[in-house]
Amino acid sequence: MEQASDNGKKSRVRKLLLPREHGAWGIFVIPLLSGAFVGLLQSGVRAGGVTSLLWFTAAALSLFCLRNSLEEFLYATSAREPADRRTAALVAALLALIALVSASVLLWGGRNLALLGLGVLSALLFLIQHVLNAPWKTAGTARSSRLSLNARMAGQMIAVASLSSTAAGAYYVVAGAFDRRALLLWLANCVFAANQVYFVQLRIHGSKLRNRGQKLSLGRSFLISQFLMAALLVLAWRFTYLPGAALIAFVPILVRGTFWFVRRWEPLRVRRLGLTELAHAVTFGVLLTASFLLAR
Repeated sequence: MEQASDNGKKSRVRKLLLPREHGAWGIFVIPLLSGAFVGLLQSGVRAGGVTSLLWFTAAALSLFCLRNSLEEFLYATSAREPADRRTAALVAALLALIALVSASVLLWGGRNLALLGLGVLSALLFLIQHVLNAPWKTAGTARSSRLSLNARMAGQMIAVASLSSTAAGAYYVVAGAFDRRALLLWLANCVFAANQVYFVQLRIHGSKLRNRGQKLSLGRSFLISQFLMAALLVLAWRFTYLPGAALIAFVPILVRGTFWFVRRWEPLRVRRLGLTELAHAVTFGVLLTASFLLAR
């Protein structure tokens, strides 16, 4: 009985510490790795760059987990007992301290000052997401309202922009320059992740649709976004903002998103969908990194 109690306590602490959205981990990690590898390819392996990357990862990871702990403290989605809420507050304070120390090391002596602007922007995006998601978190009836669902979707897209900023940050601390590559890496990862979030929501809400007409009615805006994304990517390549090989990195999600409208119906397997999207994310990260290597 005591062991079961200890296991239950560890499970609660893990929920207070680690974000449970598996997709969010991919949106956070894949951009960070792609930015880091492109930075290493650009500037070579420098002791200072690798050390800065470790501190940046510590700061970004602690802030990523801090959001979860704060939401648990504010909304008590898992921390329903007073002791759990106190634990959530303690975890949040510890994570904030880690982030503060890591950021101080990165900025010491006037280094990496562009991270200040990136951090302020990411914090602003987080606050906007918090405002949009607050009604959904606090009101049970709002969960089913269209207004709340639309606000939550907008909040997810804003979260994508914030989380994918790790691409620019990782590249900057490794390469030592916040240049066009940093912005392109951020933008490319943001566009890819936004498409993933949109597609997952489409699959969930369209899980019972059996004919193409119903799918098209529900997902018309997503299909339009697919074509717009393809057109913008071609324009970015045409005006040399994006390496030509980088277009290949987006092909798998463009195909899978369009193919859903014509494929025959099958039951939604959420776990399988999550693994498939994770595979797409890893493939995208590898191809995107390779495209910048080929463009050197």
